[in-house]
Amino acid sequence: MISDNVRQQIITKLNLARLSKEEQGYILAALQENILTQINIDILERLTGAEVEEMNQLDSAEAIDAYLHSKIPNLPELIEKAAVAIVDEFKTLTTTR
Repeated sequence: MISDNVRQQIITKLNLARLSKEEQGYILAALQENILTQINIDILERLTGAEVEEMNQLDSAEAIDAYLHSKIPNLPELIEKAAVAIVDEFKTLTTTR
């Protein structure tokens, strides 16, 4: 769910280009995990219990993606908002030390 464009924005926003690719990868992996967790929380807050059960019956990532886009029309914005919030939080935590 995290696009290359979002990854590049994170690298730019956090000034990660100065780091080695290995260091960038470590930071991006940690941030991606937190972003995906936040996205999942946001999605589950928007779906009813029946919709979650229906989604859990789907058997492919493509089917789940299509289902989520049908139930949450602003899904791309939700994903971007979660990414921005997590990156901003990370930036705040790392610059206040």
